[in-house]
Amino acid sequence: MASWCPTCVAGEKVFKQIHNKYGNNVQLITVDMDPLQDTEQDLKDFQRQYGGEWTHLIDKEYELTKKYKVKQLEEVFLIDSNQEVIYHAVNPSFDDLQKELTRIGVSSS
Repeated sequence: MASWCPTCVAGEKVFKQIHNKYGNNVQLITVDMDPLQDTEQDLKDFQRQYGGEWTHLIDKEYELTKKYKVKQLEEVFLIDSNQEVIYHAVNPSFDDLQKELTRIGVSSS
């Protein structure tokens, strides 16, 4: 995501729905992929305006971008405890994520 990205705002709203439904059963992390333009303050402002009470960070060295071969700001990954990707989509809906979480056995809180 990036703080200036309108579709990322929509994605953050989906994450808020996921957070509200699944609580601590899902660990959400929003990663800002534009460290050249976005500052820590931009990210804090974005989180305050659109996000929730989960981790938001900037991928300053592009480590996650490289590791998961991210091509678009709106990409969403479900990653298991072994750091393996178990789901990947661009701009998924709440229903899409909910179906996938149900499929892998995550229950709502």
